[in-house]
Amino acid sequence: MKRTFAAVMVVLLARPALGEQTDTGKEVSASVEKPSRRLLRLPLGKRGYLEFGGLMQGWFMNTFDDNEPYVGLGATRSTFRLRRGEVRLAGEITPEVSFKLMFDVAKVLEFGSKSLTVSNATAADASKPVTVAASQPTGRTSVLQDFNLTFKFIPYANLSMGQYKTPLSLEGLTSSGLLTFIERSEVGRIFGDQRDMGLWAWYRWKRFAYFVGFYNGAGANNLDTTTNKELMLRFELMPFDGLYLATSLQRTLADDVVGTAAFGGEKTVVGADAQLKMGGFTAQGEFYYSKAIAKDTLQETRPKGGYVSLAHLFPIGNYGLQPAVRFDVFDPDENTKDDDYWRLTIGTNLRLAGPNAMLQLNYTHSHYAQKTNDLVLLNAQISY
Repeated sequence: MKRTFAAVMVVLLARPALGEQTDTGKEVSASVEKPSRRLLRLPLGKRGYLEFGGLMQGWFMNTFDDNEPYVGLGATRSTFRLRRGEVRLAGEITPEVSFKLMFDVAKVLEFGSKSLTVSNATAADASKPVTVAASQPTGRTSVLQDFNLTFKFIPYANLSMGQYKTPLSLEGLTSSGLLTFIERSEVGRIFGDQRDMGLWAWYRWKRFAYFVGFYNGAGANNLDTTTNKELMLRFELMPFDGLYLATSLQRTLADDVVGTAAFGGEKTVVGADAQLKMGGFTAQGEFYYSKAIAKDTLQETRPKGGYVSLAHLFPIGNYGLQPAVRFDVFDPDENTKDDDYWRLTIGTNLRLAGPNAMLQLNYTHSHYAQKTNDLVLLNAQISY
């Protein structure tokens, strides 16, 4: 593990000789639309500043059967949902030292009743029930999303440390307030849009960007529980304005052997993204494949999937109307039969102030595990 760590640090501190910097940019993908926010900015010291921003999203969900896949509505069929309530603080101490802190207060929900399995239970003995009802969180309870410290004192290698989205999937890296569709594809949700703690180096030129990261692999707001670390790489290429190509890799770095007591599980993920923008037209697609071996059961899974989407933005006075369609497929494990599914999403976006104020309406038809689902989603959002 020590040799692995040393090798990764050499990569992080390397200086690519690819020309002059044209845009320090952000860690997010270069293809992502930039919101026209007018953030409140305050001076911070002699050379720094502090900005405030946020995102608010309210959903209405209505399903026509009991098979809704996102939150498991079942027989409830419909609900209003406070999907996101993000509050962002960002700024610079100096031009070489920046930070970002983001919370999602919509994640704090009331506890719900869940059935919990009881160990050492006896089905025939009523005094030792197999399951009991208890109040449990209905989802993730931590509001902390991003905790990002960035240092730009090394030429061609900005160093960031903290918690942030891992560099997999274009849709996953895209801010939730800038998505063409209300919900991400399965590839964008499962492989992308995942946060982790770690250290990463990145840099962006006009036509090329790279990301090299070293992460816990335990997910957001969790300490590491194994000796493993996750190496993640992403390379982005913009051959000309409007065309964006990228590839990503995740690989578990471990010295232990499968089946030994020290084995902490391992995972390999590889994939690619592409996007073409011409005028108001946008075409986008991704494909990702993974092989994972579980820590405790040693079970191997091989999920894979991808999507293609098309959208066109029509200006209507001061507003914009954007119809869009996406088809995505996902196989949770190619070793298992009859578990794959596909989903068709048709929607339209009414942009009242670009992405800063928007109404979105989506209809999805899903076919998964020999079940079908039809769902209507409405999203009202503002970002500032």
